[in-house]
Amino acid sequence: KCEVPLVIVGGGEISDSSGDSSFEVIDFEGREKCNISIPDMRTERTLYNLIYEPKGPNILACNGLSSSESAICDKWGMTGSNQSWTYHSRPHRESYELRKYGRYAAESMTIDNEPVILGGMVNKGNIHQVTNDSSIYGVIWIPCQLRTRRAFFCAVKLQESVYINTGGIGSDLNVLKTVSFRKCWRREYVYPIQKRDLPDIPSPLSGHGCAGLPDSYDFIVAGGSRTQRDDSQSDSYIYSWGDNSWNKTDSMKTARFGHKLVTVGQNIFAIGGKQRNLNKYLDSI
Repeated sequence: KCEVPLVIVGGGEISDSSGDSSFEVIDFEGREKCNISIPDMRTERTLYNLIYEPKGPNILACNGLSSSESAICDKWGMTGSNQSWTYHSRPHRESYELRKYGRYAAESMTIDNEPVILGGMVNKGNIHQVTNDSSIYGVIWIPCQLRTRRAFFCAVKLQESVYINTGGIGSDLNVLKTVSFRKCWRREYVYPIQKRDLPDIPSPLSGHGCAGLPDSYDFIVAGGSRTQRDDSQSDSYIYSWGDNSWNKTDSMKTARFGHKLVTVGQNIFAIGGKQRNLNKYLDSI
């Protein structure tokens, strides 16, 4: 019914003491025929991953801080029958070390039609550790490690084999400004993409958003915080693939932490997040 991409927003932290399980679907063109509803998840989830699985097609809700002590993915089938969320898989099932651990503040995306989970914090009871563990889902979750341990970071896909990791909190719990090129798939990247060392972001950032620029291999990072005690920021930086350099660009109108940047058509939108200095949760775009 819908030929232009829709944006799904759901779950997350809505106050200091509560998460959410509901969803809303945003159509930036306001077309009535694209009025789609998604049922609530089986449990509230914060700092979790929402991933598109084309082979279902399904929407996956994975990881996060929830009532489950271990990492679990649930799925909602995009069949149009308004079915409920059901169990899908356990991302840590194939890892003896992490099998009983949960995970939150990870990154996720779909690459070459496969859901991918990257890094984050693994937790069991009072144990919280930054991880470089990453997984690709085929029939089971298959490991693919990050080179650097990262949580609260942002990753952007360049092609169906390559993604770029930016910033985040590292293993020593300091905020990172490093950027890394990563390939974990058999599929090769194509020109002009090639493996390279990327310069650091001009400022350390965690809880920031990132997105590819339309019709380009350039990408933008915006918002986040520079230290664990820092206020939310509004600064934005664009990475140029052609120049292999960063340049400061216009700031967001609102400082945000924990938000998402999404590219829809020729526009990039900043959705939600938190103003840490004011302890204010945002519903603005």
